[in-house]
Amino acid sequence: MYFIYDDYYQKHENRPGHPENSERLRCIKQAVDCSEIVDRLKYIAPFKAGEKQIEMVHDRAYIKTIKDLSSKGGQSFLDMDTGVNQYTYNCALLAAGGCFKGLDLILGAG
Repeated sequence: MYFIYDDYYQKHENRPGHPENSERLRCIKQAVDCSEIVDRLKYIAPFKAGEKQIEMVHDRAYIKTIKDLSSKGGQSFLDMDTGVNQYTYNCALLAAGGCFKGLDLILGAG
């Protein structure tokens, strides 16, 4: 059984009180680490997906928007619910890479 994870994921933050936050990730990771299955898990680091891979799901303009907002630093918002900070773009690349890695493992190519 695989657990694809990187502490870098915790660097993407939203506004206070938003359910998508680093504390949620810390709690999930802690619960997994303390669970009965932890000895059967193989921790796998994600890779950063490339922009061509991201373009399979999102258009270039959207990717550029996230990249530009992330490079500004500070906290920006795409909409009322979607925060972007200086780490968001790289977190998104890692998260997508983790999905691709998971698919590779499921299909036996990883």
